[in-house]
This record gives sequence, C-alpha cells and structure tokens, in this order.
Amino acid sequence: MLIRLAGGEVQAYDMRETAPMQASENMYDGNATLQASGSLSIAVPGELAGLYKAWKQHGRLPWERLVRPAEKLARRGFKISRYLRMQMEKTQSGILADEGLRNVFTSNGELLQPGDICYNKKLADTLRTVSKGVEAFYNGPIGFNLVRDIHKLGGMLTIEDLRRYKVRVREPIITNILGYKIIGMPPPSSGGASMILVSAPLCLFIF
Repeated sequence: MLIRLAGGEVQAYDMRETAPMQASENMYDGNATLQASGSLSIAVPGELAGLYKAWKQHGRLPWERLVRPAEKLARRGFKISRYLRMQMEKTQSGILADEGLRNVFTSNGELLQPGDICYNKKLADTLRTVSKGVEAFYNGPIGFNLVRDIHKLGGMLTIEDLRRYKVRVREPIITNILGYKIIGMPPPSSGGASMILVSAPLCLFIF
C-alpha cells in the first residue's frame, strides 16, 4: 500500500504474505496445483497487520469505527448481484467442496440466486473482535483457530508464524515520465516496476 502524506512524503507499506517457517524450496515438487490452491498454498497473512500499522502511524478516526462498516455488512448481509452469481457459477465446484464457502454462498445445497441475501456471521464476529485490535489475530484466539483449521487440512502455518510477521515500510519506486511523477510499490511487488517499464517506451515513442 502506498501512502502520500500532505507534505509530499511517500511511504510504501509492504504487507505481503510470507512463507511459513516450515516451508522449503522443493515443498511442491513441481506440483502446480499444490502451489496454487490447498492447505500448502496458505502463507502468513499480512494485510491486517499492514492496515493496522498504517492506521497507528497516520490514522485519525478510531480503528473500531473503520472496521465496523465491514462487520455490519457481513452480519446484516447483502443482495447477490447478477455479476456475483455469474462468478459463483464459474467456481461452483470449489464452493460446494468447501464447508465454509457452502455455508455462505448456498442454501439447501444450491447456490444463492440474484436478489437472495448473503450473510457471513462468522466473519462478522471475527471483525467485531478485530475492531478492538489485531492482537487476537496474530497472537490470540482468532489466530489459534486459523492455525488449527489449516493443520486439519494438512497445512503448515503455525502461531509462531503469525507472531513473527512484520510489516515493512519501504522506499517506493519513483520516476518522472512526460511531466508526471509515477509512484509505485517496490519489489517484491511487480506493479510499480511494470508500470515504469511500460511507460518508458511510450515516452520514447511520443518523442
């Protein structure tokens, strides 16, 4: 996440997921499916820690006030749109194979229809806890439950992985092209570098 302060200073918050400590170079043994999905593809999540750190350093509104709208949406539900229904149909086999997804996106074994209300009350309860702070996720009951569920599926994430996660504030990639300042995330993110690489040839073509 990029943050540009009123004085012009820019910070890049690196909150990317990281590999669990038990991960190894050849853990997938060439199996692309294991790498893309399943319990062994689960890394140490960092977005929540990153958002919280950014809020701690720059936020003005109470953290709880920022989280509560998401909790209310999950608890009160929202209508299934035609577009969401289309996406659900494309991933129907995955939804039906996963208990958590089935509980959210199906009723009586069938996918919810456009106009149906979709609830996620377990997520709402989690968000209510997180609205008091992220400790419960990285070193508390939410984290312990997450690790337990992942282990049941054969994953390797541990509570120590969660405890050790660190958000890194890095220098962004900055360049000037055609009078515009382009600010992007540094590696390991590829977005900033790709944007600059695409923009530079365009600049030469124009001139």
